[in-house]
Amino acid sequence: MAGIGKVESHVELFISCRDLKDADLVTLSDPLVEVEERVNSGQWRRIGRTERVDNNLNPDFTTTFKIIYNFEQMTMLRFKVFDIDSEDNDTSKADFLGTAETNLHEIAGMRGKTLSKDLTLNNGSKKGKILLRFEEISEGNDKFFFKFSARDLTKVTCFLCPLQPFLEIAR
Repeated sequence: MAGIGKVESHVELFISCRDLKDADLVTLSDPLVEVEERVNSGQWRRIGRTERVDNNLNPDFTTTFKIIYNFEQMTMLRFKVFDIDSEDNDTSKADFLGTAETNLHEIAGMRGKTLSKDLTLNNGSKKGKILLRFEEISEGNDKFFFKFSARDLTKVTCFLCPLQPFLEIAR
């Protein structure tokens, strides 16, 4: 994972949730996750938040977090999940869907560097899970060149709009 004598590594943290509490009456919850790190004073400092995913109890968030993983220090993280119903994504107006705490050592020690934690509600009960995965960020400067082409692609007309071929590249 790290070079000889190296005590820290840059990692990227990926977040998903499963089986979240449905806090909305008509639609499904619109979850967002706040990520906090415990600092030396014992206080929690927000390091970021994911995007809101509308009407989804099993979101895979696209927002990731770049964190320095120091093998000799305990980096505690807290994840707070909210159902956001306001356009300004204000968590003070949101329904609380649960919280979980862990540290980077716990994630690193899991098979596939993926950890599943129960979400704890305000009343202490458990509902839903948060899945945390991290990958080490390579220090290399690898370059990739792609060339794509297509021929004789047909447009398919749907009831309301034409469907056009497209190419999606994902990690």
